[in-house]
Amino acid sequence: MKINNEKENGQVLVILALVLVGLLGFTALVVDGGTIFADRRFDQSAADASAVAGAVAAAQTIENLYITNGSFACNSSGVIQAKQAAATAAINRSADNRFTISSLSSKAELDAAKHGVFINCGIEDHDAWQQGYIDVMVDISSDVATTFAHLFYPGNIRNSVEAVARVKPRTSGAFGYAIAALDKNCKSNYGNLKISGNSTVTINNSGMFSNSCIKGNGNVVVTADEGIRYVDGYSKDGGVTISPTPSQTSEELPTFTYPSADADCALLPDRGSVNKNGNDSVTLEPGRYSKITINKGTVTMNPGLYCVSGDFKITGGNTTGMDVMIYMQKDGNKNTDFVTNGSATINISAPRTGNWFGMLLYMAHGNEGELTIAGNSDSSYTGTVYAPNAHVNVGGNNSTLGNYSTQIIAYTVEIFGTTEMEINFDDTIHYSNPSFIDMYE
Repeated sequence: MKINNEKENGQVLVILALVLVGLLGFTALVVDGGTIFADRRFDQSAADASAVAGAVAAAQTIENLYITNGSFACNSSGVIQAKQAAATAAINRSADNRFTISSLSSKAELDAAKHGVFINCGIEDHDAWQQGYIDVMVDISSDVATTFAHLFYPGNIRNSVEAVARVKPRTSGAFGYAIAALDKNCKSNYGNLKISGNSTVTINNSGMFSNSCIKGNGNVVVTADEGIRYVDGYSKDGGVTISPTPSQTSEELPTFTYPSADADCALLPDRGSVNKNGNDSVTLEPGRYSKITINKGTVTMNPGLYCVSGDFKITGGNTTGMDVMIYMQKDGNKNTDFVTNGSATINISAPRTGNWFGMLLYMAHGNEGELTIAGNSDSSYTGTVYAPNAHVNVGGNNSTLGNYSTQIIAYTVEIFGTTEMEINFDDTIHYSNPSFIDMYE
């Protein structure tokens, strides 16, 4: 019997052709897919580098001009200068990676072009504080040189990536509040921020904030230009008058920390202890002290850092220190105190240069001692008082206290006494964390 196979001739060629097409598609997927992925990674790295370069330039400009969060304004000449520096740096860094981008005038224009840089400025508006920022937005697009994909896809294969770096200006831990109580657990019988006595307290250009509750007691009169805010509650006894009326917010102050000064202290010479009881004049030098007591006479503190591992008490005499920072360390497990009273004349101000710019009194982390700021009408305090684990007393019984140009950030705070006290707040003279950069993609 003869079988005719003429109708089956050529079937192997058809199958082979189909297999080759599949193999070609698979090869295109492997080869061109790898190329597309590698190019996209390069593009993303270039965009990230450009955004970071722009952000660094903006941050550096802000630092050089010492623009703080409190003085930050998008239409100010300094911020405009920072935006221009950011755009130039981002464009130059892109050129280093063989991409030519230009500065665009809006986010919509950037979204449409998918290639360029846009510098945005804005304010994060929280309920109880504001945070300024500059966004450096970089988009990069590039065509991929494929080997096989064009056989199946007629158009260009294009990668588009984006990177955003956000710059936030130098910001104090209390976001510009002159007085801030950090404790988040309300002490109902005390008040984490307590205002007591018969004083008249005026806060210019700022306000007060409690992460928990506020209590008013006595006949105290308080006026705060920028308001008083609390998280948990407000109560008062007696004839307390507070203007404007304290208002509640749902947002606590963001968690923050300031660096320890222990490493700086370790580099200083040991000065021993000081017990000043005579009417003569003495000069103190920066260094490590086991204890300082000033009862009489005239004491001049030369500029620099004073690290005290015991108590620092000023009960009389005349103490002056310009460009000084006092750091109250713990003595092993023992807390240490910084205490002054109304019999003393005290004029001290924080450093105006260096890493501790604006820091006047610092109770080391873990130090739960007492910090009392008092003095007579000829006294003055200028700079930040930071006591993250300690209680701070501010006030006195003189008819008029001296000049308080301070920011007080403490675990708990009490304003006390029968006096007139005025706090003149200036955000630019206090310690703050430097500008920082967040990266988004």
